[in-house]
This record gives sequence, C-alpha cells and structure tokens, in this order.
Amino acid sequence: MTPTEAVKLVGVIRQIWPSMKIDQFTPDAWHMALDDVSLDDALAAVRHLARSRGGYVQPVDIRRRIAEAAGLLPRSEAEGLADAAQVAGNRGAGASKLDAVTYRAYRAMGGPTAFDAPMSVIRPQWARVWSDVAQRYEEELLAGDLGREVEARRVLAIEAGGSA
Repeated sequence: MTPTEAVKLVGVIRQIWPSMKIDQFTPDAWHMALDDVSLDDALAAVRHLARSRGGYVQPVDIRRRIAEAAGLLPRSEAEGLADAAQVAGNRGAGASKLDAVTYRAYRAMGGPTAFDAPMSVIRPQWARVWSDVAQRYEEELLAGDLGREVEARRVLAIEAGGSA
C-alpha cells in the first residue's frame, strides 16, 4: 500500500466510523502498519469488519482479517492434534507434510514418543503447547511481511488449479 492509498483507506474508515479519532497523522501511522498489504485486501478486510462486528477497527484487525481470508491463520487445535497423532502413529513418517503450526507443536511435544500416552493425558498438554505455538506463529505472521505471505498463498492456489 502506498502513502496515497493509506489516505484513501483512512478516508473510508472515517466514513464508516465517523466518531473515530483521526487526524492529519493517521494516514502516516496506518501506512507504517499496513505498507506491506494491498489496498484491495485492506478494503476487503474493512468491509468484512464493518459488517461483522461493532467497535472501531485498528490496523491489527485489518491484518488479522487479511491473514484469515488468505487461509494463513492456524487451523483448529483439534485438527492439529488429529494430524499430529496420525503422524506419531506412523512413528514420525509424514511430519514434514504437517502445516507449520502443527509441525512446531508436534516437535515441542517431543515427537512421536509423546503420543504414546493415553489421549486423556496428551490432550491437555497438547492444548497448552498448541496455544503457545499458535500464538507465536500468529504474532510472527501479523508482524512480518503479510503481503508477501498472502501473495505466496495466491500463487500456490493458482498453481494448484484454484483461483486467486
């Protein structure tokens, strides 16, 4: 997003939330927080947020919505556990094919031997590990070059025969 596009985005936000505190420095600040994402993605996120929740919007809300729309946020804890348990049942075969968050949580648990215990013992530990790993992953994703990650996901989707 360019500085000029940030001015346009802030102008749209001002129209949707007219009582939100916005001054002449707001576009500069928002550009700093959103310079790696496209204006189209940011506007789509604002549209979604304006329709789906109350309260003012912040740059992090826009970034999170863009990441969610691109399918970049972590899957559910239960899905991760099911995949990790399946890999553990195969004594680690297929671990490299796990999504990033599941792979990190699987490794943090200790790999396949950690899943030898009964599921009633594994589940609470997995929940704690998953929460920590997913939170760190999401923070890294949102603070990093989100626009590059979104574009890479779109390219993969196109290469796989999907749509952008």
